[in-house]
Amino acid sequence: MIGESRLSWTVQYGINDAVAYGMESLPGFHYGAAWASIREARAVFWPAIELRADEVHRIAPLGRPTESHAEVMAALWRELSQRSPAQLEPGWMDAPDEGWAPVAAMPSQGAGDYRSPGEPVLAERDAGSGLDATLTRVLAWRVGHRYGHRVTAPRRVAITQRFVYAESGGTIGRVPRAALRAPLRTDGDLLYPFYRREALLLEDRPGCPVQALLPAG
Repeated sequence: MIGESRLSWTVQYGINDAVAYGMESLPGFHYGAAWASIREARAVFWPAIELRADEVHRIAPLGRPTESHAEVMAALWRELSQRSPAQLEPGWMDAPDEGWAPVAAMPSQGAGDYRSPGEPVLAERDAGSGLDATLTRVLAWRVGHRYGHRVTAPRRVAITQRFVYAESGGTIGRVPRAALRAPLRTDGDLLYPFYRREALLLEDRPGCPVQALLPAG
């Protein structure tokens, strides 16, 4: 709920599982922060907003998100820009609602070839096999279903100077490296949001050269 001096919202299952402000009919208790105390706001993962005041709070809808929830978050974002001194990281707020751009083939190692001239591979990895790879694919489905995202857990991923390439489900696509945002950590995996509602899910592998070229979490 937007007030003159404070922002308040309904909380359920603890501070980090809040529903969007103003939904007072839902059970729970109210929490709030003075506008002046909010130092940072990040729109990291559609349609949630993360606020940093004395503590870090995540405001997100309860249940499967919809564009109506995103409109509520956008209204809150406008209020934040006017009422608080917070440093704003717009993330999905001003990102296009696009997806992977289809390409004919993965890029090649070395100095490039006829398929990807001038785009040598800087790092690449495959999903591997076994239980960990299966669990990552299951998690991709769960995150996509629960949060309304298009989540890709690729069989193979490659990084070039400008793009991230992914092979998944018999198709190959690419996205500019600059589009990926800092990852969210979940169940031993890294979830890299990009654009408005897309995400790349990778099993966390310490020392992985691909991860080293992606945004740090």
